[in-house]
Amino acid sequence: MVSKDDVVGVINYRLNRVLSIVELIVPAEKFPMCRKLILDEFGRDGLGKDLDGLFWGRTREERDGAGGLISRKKDGAA
Repeated sequence: MVSKDDVVGVINYRLNRVLSIVELIVPAEKFPMCRKLILDEFGRDGLGKDLDGLFWGRTREERDGAGGLISRKKDGAA
């Protein structure tokens, strides 16, 4: 069976290659911002969360919640 770590390892290898290509194409002064944006998308808060959903069965909505108040039962938790 494939683990999340296996997938992340393959993606990181390709991501390093893509960043090397981008560094050749993008002007030097714009590369740091470009690199940051790409890494944000493929990092823990981007693709990492999506992979968590695939491997652990949670959707983005279940992870993030509705953003509303937490309903509580009367007379405490049960």
